[in-house]
Amino acid sequence: MAAVSSPAITVLFATHNGEQTLPRMLQALRRLKPPRRPFRILAVDNASTDATARILSEAAMDLPLQVLNCPRPGKASALRHALPHLDGDLLVFTDDDVEPCPDWLVAYEAAADANPGADLFGGPITPVAYGEPGPWFEAAAAHHAELFAKCEIADGPLAPVGALYGPNFMMRRAHVEVLAEVPEYVGPRFDSIWRRRYPMGEDTRVMMAAAARGAAGHGVAAARVKHLIRPFQTELGFMLDRAIRHGRGSALEMVGEDRLVWARRLKLLLRGLAGSVGKAAAPSEARPDAATFDRLWQTHWTRGLMLGAAFGPFSR
Repeated sequence: MAAVSSPAITVLFATHNGEQTLPRMLQALRRLKPPRRPFRILAVDNASTDATARILSEAAMDLPLQVLNCPRPGKASALRHALPHLDGDLLVFTDDDVEPCPDWLVAYEAAADANPGADLFGGPITPVAYGEPGPWFEAAAAHHAELFAKCEIADGPLAPVGALYGPNFMMRRAHVEVLAEVPEYVGPRFDSIWRRRYPMGEDTRVMMAAAARGAAGHGVAAARVKHLIRPFQTELGFMLDRAIRHGRGSALEMVGEDRLVWARRLKLLLRGLAGSVGKAAAPSEARPDAATFDRLWQTHWTRGLMLGAAFGPFSR
């Protein structure tokens, strides 16, 4: 177990080509009410090629912001890169496309101090259209948790797996090693081979690893963030690609990391074949309503499950 450093808060996020949302996110950070502990912000620039570096450099002039550079593609790689630079007893994790409420850090700090037996804390996440959303945005409302990390969290104990998401959670420093347990091939990637094919589930892996160490969860209703959803993220193709990546990540969770577990892989393939019969029409023929989107989601999620069972990726 890592030694707990002095009382302080570190806010950590990774960004790749975040110039569209970073200015709004950083402006929200400027509006934060200061907690009692000193706090700093650690941003990992994950090989951006747009104006991200300049935006972060300018923000460091009036925010307690340190910028790291990680050339290896992927969010998991970026968070691992930050591990040696983390300090403080409370670590708050977020993304480059959120707007935290002014009480964000104050609420998290108060919850941590009032609940010493809890190790993982999470607040609500509200998806907000940033620009004009496509017609499928509302049709997909029942899947906004999987698509955009939507969650409503009340104050009190909670099971962290499936409840806490990367855009908005806090961890005590003593459990930070769990970040190194998330395979680098799980979660957002931007290199050309895996940009649309990576398995999702990095948040679940973090929470599973922490829970296995005995970490308890706690909800903090006042620690709310808005999740900025850009127009391209509301297009049907993008959302169905995400369904495939969710299914692929679920297969890896069910099968495990070893490519030699043939029996479990075959069982998932057979389950996928059975579940893919008689599903929805092709997306090009679909009309934007909730029932149609749900059928399309299930079809594509099942396709991802089969791809994950057949091809991984696996660690060995």
